[in-house]
Amino acid sequence: MLKFIHKKQSPLSLVSPLETAIKRGEKAKTSFLSKQGGALSNIEACRVLTCSPPELETMRRNHQVLGLSVNEELVYPAWQFIEGKVSSGLDKVLAALKEDGAWTQVIFLLTGDIRLDGAIPLEKLKEGEIDQVVRAAKCYGSHIAA
Repeated sequence: MLKFIHKKQSPLSLVSPLETAIKRGEKAKTSFLSKQGGALSNIEACRVLTCSPPELETMRRNHQVLGLSVNEELVYPAWQFIEGKVSSGLDKVLAALKEDGAWTQVIFLLTGDIRLDGAIPLEKLKEGEIDQVVRAAKCYGSHIAA
C-alpha cells in the first residue's frame, strides 16, 4: 500500500514556471525600454502628439506609431517622438515590418543592421536616410547570400 505524504508547499511553489518566466520577460522588457529612454503611457503619448486615445490607437493599427505590450499595458517608446511628432519615416519602416510583431520591430530599429553597414536604423532615420532604412526593413529576417 502506498502512503501519501502531504508536504506543506511553500508559496513559491504555487507559482508555475511559466508564470515566473512571463514575469521575468516583462521585467526585461521594462528594463530594456528604460535604457532606451523609457516609454509613455497611452495618455502621455496622446499629450505629446496632441491627439485623442482613439486617434492614437488608429495610428498604431495603421503602423504610424509603435505601441508595445508591457505588463499587460500598451506603452509607446519615447524615442519615437521628436518635438511633438512621430520620428520622420518611422511610419514607412513600420509599414515595411507590419508582418512582424512590435518587439521584433523594436529590435530592428535599435540594433545595427548589415544592410546599413552596421548602423542602427533609428539613428539613420534621424539622419534622414529613410529610403535606406525602409529597404533594410523590407529585407529584415531574410537570409543574405554570401
